[in-house]
Amino acid sequence: MSAVAPAVLRTAEAMRWAAPELTVALAEHAARAAAAAGDDETARCAWGWALDGRIALGEGCSAVVRAVDAVGGPARLGDTPAGARLRLGVAAVARMVGEVAVARELLTQILELTAEPSQLRADALVEVARCTASDPHAPQAQLAERMSAAGKAYVAVGQEAELIGGAVLLGISAEADRLRGRLGHGLVFARAGLDRVRSGLSAPSVAADLSLALVEALLAAGKADAAAQAGDEASAGHTEAGAVAALGWLRLLLVRHQRASGAADQDAALKSLELVVRSLGGRELPELEAACHTTIRELHEQRGDFGAALAASRAAHAAATQHRAAVEAVRLMLARIPRAETASATTATVATAGPHHRAEPNGGPTHSVGEAPDAPVAAEVADATDATDSAHALASVVASDRAGAANWADAPDGARPTQAATLPSEGLMASAVVVHAGFSSGPAAPETVDELLVRMGAKVCGALPTGGRLHPLGDGAVAVVLAGYGADAARQWSDSLRTNLTEHWSELAGDLPAAEFRLALGHQVAGQSVEALIGNLRASLPDREQRTRRVAPVV
Repeated sequence: MSAVAPAVLRTAEAMRWAAPELTVALAEHAARAAAAAGDDETARCAWGWALDGRIALGEGCSAVVRAVDAVGGPARLGDTPAGARLRLGVAAVARMVGEVAVARELLTQILELTAEPSQLRADALVEVARCTASDPHAPQAQLAERMSAAGKAYVAVGQEAELIGGAVLLGISAEADRLRGRLGHGLVFARAGLDRVRSGLSAPSVAADLSLALVEALLAAGKADAAAQAGDEASAGHTEAGAVAALGWLRLLLVRHQRASGAADQDAALKSLELVVRSLGGRELPELEAACHTTIRELHEQRGDFGAALAASRAAHAAATQHRAAVEAVRLMLARIPRAETASATTATVATAGPHHRAEPNGGPTHSVGEAPDAPVAAEVADATDATDSAHALASVVASDRAGAANWADAPDGARPTQAATLPSEGLMASAVVVHAGFSSGPAAPETVDELLVRMGAKVCGALPTGGRLHPLGDGAVAVVLAGYGADAARQWSDSLRTNLTEHWSELAGDLPAAEFRLALGHQVAGQSVEALIGNLRASLPDREQRTRRVAPVV
């Protein structure tokens, strides 16, 4: 057994709140030392703490597969207390990517191993509460019960864990109440959590998370000035590595809100987001990077700087591709966990979200209508992952639509549809994108419109994220339903699709004069059916005479 590894690991554990980046470095060092000494159990525990630190830094999705592979893969996660910290990290990341059932199964195993009060048991109960809080439809009594259990577990541990753990729980309560429309409660909990961590505790990642929760709650309550002030205070008060991810999402949230309200200073907004992007250097936060570059692109387009907009678009696409690859790697790893460990688990795919990706059911629908720049744009090389059968899949959709058999296509991985897909009417909130193929010169023959729609199929179907559903609407239009996707994730995917179609328009429609596409994005609100959301989006696409900008063939 290594004499060094346990001592280093104890130091890593002690730094988890104050400096998670040091927890990562020390835990990885301890893991390598233990592995070299043949101490597999200590190595497994150390990799668990390394993953814990990565999650605090916002990098859990990118790091979890490496940690699991380091102990020999999913089959070697083990069922001993030494491996429980690593399984807890895997459960947390599973929740982040929408595999909540897998997360709950892993958490059940951990709680069975840790009947006595401990930091591990308290952390596991917090993750159980997070799983419940992430479901806007979970009964309030159930959430309260699980929050109470986690709080009591932290009290049993005592000292720093009780104080900081209590602040973490207040942040979870703030987020849960905001998602459920209890805005007053959300504000109270976020402020109470911040007051706790500001009372002398050193927990920058927790403080930044609470600042983000407070800004979200203030914006949801219509208090934009107070939100901006809270954001400035948070940015000035935290420069630690543990605060980078949450503060990046916070700055992005404020810029987007200011743009939506027409109050944004473009120069200040660009400076703010470019500062965020620079702060991500060397960090594994591709989702945040993609979201920032997407908004930077929009700001450059608004200024008429299409060269800079294209560069930002490409950077956003590269980061989004990296994030999607990381999420898919996580899901593949989760699927390889032995069935005995997840016997009752079923995958529940929702947003491909990082720890700061938030659903926004309280916001009204927003629309993005064919916003490609008027100037010609240089085309990028097509993704090698585009499925060759996608056009055939959409051709089948077009044929079924003509026959009156709509809403049956389901091609989440770009393959030919194989099963019926009905519009979800219950469960998680949804976002939707409506894509319409047409001609600026006026109505065209149905066969010509269908030909254009089929050609676009390789891009639309090939770009479908996991869980995305394709639905023909007739009249040259299709809808993509993203069940459980929050506004940011849906907008990011919509922007990526629009960029992909625009940059490959010459190959899709170069021989079809005046061909164009229109795109609208919207988010379901409380009490609204998915059918109504899609209907509103379809109706929101302006008539040809009303459009001042349109997507033309790229030359």
